[in-house]
Amino acid sequence: MRASILFTAILLLGTGCLKTDVDPNELTNNPFDPGYTGPNVFAFDSTWTEVVIGPPTYNRQVFQFVTNSDLFLAPQTYDVYVEDMNNGTSTYVPQQLGGGDTIRYYRLDFTFGEETCIRAALSNNFHYGRQETLCGTLQ
Repeated sequence: MRASILFTAILLLGTGCLKTDVDPNELTNNPFDPGYTGPNVFAFDSTWTEVVIGPPTYNRQVFQFVTNSDLFLAPQTYDVYVEDMNNGTSTYVPQQLGGGDTIRYYRLDFTFGEETCIRAALSNNFHYGRQETLCGTLQ
């Protein structure tokens, strides 16, 4: 009887160690990865100009978009890597104070009636995920 219990215990322990091989090509559900294949992470919200009181005082364009953080595998803070397709610049844009999923990218060179397009990607620790293109026209 003891031998059969011992044999069963060893058999159960042995099968508990079996692990399925992980295929990195199948890991496409994390929006922070460049190979992410899920729904869009970002959505354009609006764009407008605002006056920044100096010195010096100047005008800038606000390009606002929203992050769908419901797609994250776990809650976390993040930056957004933004490439401005109109002027060729790039920068990291942080979340608004206090977190939240509204992101504001600021531009100094703008023209009313001109479409602004950016490429945005989630970023943490200066690595970034899949880029998405967002466009909006300043009226």
